[in-house]
Amino acid sequence: MFGVIGKIATGASTKMVLCPHLQSVFQKEFYLGIKQVICAKLEDTKIAPFCTLNVIDMSDILLIFTKNPILGHVKTRLARTMGDVAALNIYQVLLDRTRLAAAAANCTRQVWYADFIPKTDAWQPPLFSRHLQQGEDLGERMAHAFQSAFAAGAEKAVIIGCDCYAISPAIIQNAFDALNTFDFSIGPSNDGGYYLLGMKQMEPSVFSGIEWSTDTVLKETIEKIDAAGGRYFLLPTLTDIDTEEDWRSCTAPS
Repeated sequence: MFGVIGKIATGASTKMVLCPHLQSVFQKEFYLGIKQVICAKLEDTKIAPFCTLNVIDMSDILLIFTKNPILGHVKTRLARTMGDVAALNIYQVLLDRTRLAAAAANCTRQVWYADFIPKTDAWQPPLFSRHLQQGEDLGERMAHAFQSAFAAGAEKAVIIGCDCYAISPAIIQNAFDALNTFDFSIGPSNDGGYYLLGMKQMEPSVFSGIEWSTDTVLKETIEKIDAAGGRYFLLPTLTDIDTEEDWRSCTAPS
C-alpha cells in the first residue's frame, strides 16, 4: 500500500516523509494541490532521497467520513446494476483517491469510521488519526465530529466523505482558504447534496432538521446558514458516485 515511511523534526516543525510510490502519485495526479515539495536526504537512515510536504497546519482539521468497506454494505445503489463486488471495488477506488487527496492537503487529518475502527487498513498514523462516528443519523455524526475538532483546538474544520471521484488537494485547500473570509465553505454535489462542508466555528443548526440523502440537502443547509446570519463560499459542483451512470460519467475518457 502507499504510505508514510516516517517523519523528521526540523527545529519546531515536523515534516512527513513519503514513500517513493506515493511521491510519484502525488506528482502525477495531485501536484497542483501541493504548495511546496522539498527534496532532501535523511542523514541518519538509509532512505534517500525523499520528499516531504510543507509543514502541517495544526489549526486546520480535515474530517474524513468513511464507511467500512464490507461487501454488500457499501454503494448499494451501484450494486443494483453492477453487483456487490463491483460496488465494493469502486468504493475502494474512491477511498484511495480520497486518501491521496487528503494526504496532500496542508492540514491535520482525522478519519471517522461508520461502524468500527479496523486494526489495520490504509488510513494509518501519523498521517491520519482514527475515530469512530457517534450519533443516530448523519447530522448527529457530523455534528459530533465538528464539535470534537473545535474542542481539539481547530480554528477551521472541513468535512468530506469518500464518494467524490474528483476530490483533490486543491479543492480541500480552497475550502480552508475560503474560511479566512467566509463563515462556511460548501462543495455542492450535482444530486442536490454536498460533498464538502467547512466552518470556522460550530453551528449546530446546519445538522438538524435536514432530510438527509435527498436532493434538498444543499438547499436546506444554505437556508440554515442564512437563518444563522452566516456567509458561505461555494466551491465547484462535483459528482458523488451513487449510481452506475455517475461512475461512467466520471471515468469516461475525455
